[in-house]
Amino acid sequence: MIPRLWVKELKPINIEGGFLIDGFPSIGFTSAIASESLMHASPYELVGFIDSLDFPTVSIIKDGVPNYATRIFVNEGLKVGVFTSYLTINDPHHRSVARLMLRWAKKHKCSLVVSSAPIRIQKE
Repeated sequence: MIPRLWVKELKPINIEGGFLIDGFPSIGFTSAIASESLMHASPYELVGFIDSLDFPTVSIIKDGVPNYATRIFVNEGLKVGVFTSYLTINDPHHRSVARLMLRWAKKHKCSLVVSSAPIRIQKE
């Protein structure tokens, strides 16, 4: 069964020609930590979240406000979007999350998607 995922955008987004950063944890939390560090360097705004009935019911309390564990932040001045998560996405969801990110990037006319996720290569 294909996991059902959806994006809820909280406000209009304009990052046309910009890029999207994949901040989902892959092996360890390096991607998530790097994404959080990037967002602390410039003003990013929470513009949406990703949810699924298959995700654990987790909420993160930040500055006294409950937040979804998987979020979308944008810096419109830099034209950068960041998908970030405190959840490690299970194997059955990898392809669905990747497709969701690509659809979102296409919808917002991003010119580049950046990911630091490793790729498995079989030895010859």
